This record gives sequence, C-alpha cells and structure tokens, in this order.
Amino acid sequence: MGGFDAGLNASELGWDNFGAGFLANMREGSSFTLTEPPITVEGAKDLYLKPSMLHAIAANTDHPEAAATLSNFLVDSPQSGEIFGTNRGLPASETALKGATLGELDEVIREYEESISQRLGDAPPAPISGFGSLEEKFRGLGLELG
Repeated sequence: MGGFDAGLNASELGWDNFGAGFLANMREGSSFTLTEPPITVEGAKDLYLKPSMLHAIAANTDHPEAAATLSNFLVDSPQSGEIFGTNRGLPASETALKGATLGELDEVIREYEESISQRLGDAPPAPISGFGSLEEKFRGLGLELG
C-alpha cells in the first residue's frame, strides 16, 4: 500500500493497470479517476503503451516452432484473453481483448487508453539486463524507509 491508496496523498503517477490494486486498498467510498499528464508541446507523442510482460524465444532453442506457437498463443489468442483477463493489463491484441471479460474498472481503463491515442508514440527500448533486480532494490529501500 502506498500513500495514494492509503488516502495520504491526493494523486499518484503510475500505469493505468495499477487501478485494481489502488481500489482494493482504498477505504470504502473512495474513488479515483484517470487523467492524462499535462502536455508541454502541443501535438507531442509523449505517451506510450507499456507491455506488462516481454516474451522472448532463445535463439538456441531446440523447439523454435513450439516456442513461437506458445508466444503467439499468450499474446494473440482469444483463449489467452479469456484465461488471463486483464491481470496483465488490457490485452494489447484485439484478438485477445475480445476473449477477455472486462469489468467496470477495465472499461474505464480501455476508454482512457482510447482517449490518449493521439498522444501515443514509440515505446523506449527494452530495459537493460538486470533492470528488474535494480528496480526491486529500490522497492526494498522504499519499504525500509517507510
């Protein structure tokens, strides 16, 4: 739980798929809205859709076809959308999204993402090797400091 969902601060800058966690921790009767960050340059492509998971196939795999089939299933199948729903964020593929059952908050997030579509630009490069452990270290330090 952070300051926002504990009701200690009025705003939070985060990814839209944090919403379910915020709602789960907030006091009864609390609510929040999604709003786009302020813009400094009109027409800027300053936002991007961030993947919640990056799938990779090892170049030296003994089963490249099976690996590609699995990766494609996880990303672009209605069954994957049905199985995982939105626990990885909104499915990026229309095919998987059609298989997902969207709740009230999921619909709000989908509408928000549609509303910012004109501001969407290219995502930055994939994180460097070891980034996850560095991010975890900062998270741990944050917990220690309170």
